Amino acid sequence: METKIKKTLPKSIALLKEQIEDNKMFLNMIIHDMRSPTVSIKLGLDRTKDLLEEIMAGVKVLEQQMKPSREE
Repeated sequence: METKIKKTLPKSIALLKEQIEDNKMFLNMIIHDMRSPTVSIKLGLDRTKDLLEEIMAGVKVLEQQMKPSREE
């Protein structure tokens, strides 16, 4: 059981760090929105675009893995 915790702990820490960064960006967007809504909207859209591109890359990898090989 201890080895399972050792394996999942780094992943959990990485996930928490990513959430902190996302929260920082969100709070920065709120601050910018109070100053300049257009800049905030652009930052949000850029971040969303980046996340969607990461998701699409993952989907493509999964699609490739799920394709039956021609050797079978």
